Amino acid sequence: MMLHTFTPGHLRTLHPTIREYADQYVQVLSEEREIAEHNMLKYMKHVALDIIGAASYGYATGVLRKQDTPLAVALETIVSQVSNDTIRVPLPTALRAYLP
Repeated sequence: MMLHTFTPGHLRTLHPTIREYADQYVQVLSEEREIAEHNMLKYMKHVALDIIGAASYGYATGVLRKQDTPLAVALETIVSQVSNDTIRVPLPTALRAYLP
């Protein structure tokens, strides 16, 4: 069902969206270069969420720019639970618990 998503032609159509968020990612890092340490994993999760939201759903999540959005907090909670192998509820149910 999702095979068309990974065809070369379809991936080419996503290039402008991916490029837009990649440029935004570089800009955010450039603006925050004064900070001694960066949590790069957190930045990568946020840019991935922005790209997936825009490319798949046409929804600009904005979590790369404003990292404390309800969606970003929910993502961080869910990903940390998955990485700790503790999540035991379906993903949509988990999201409803963290989003208004």
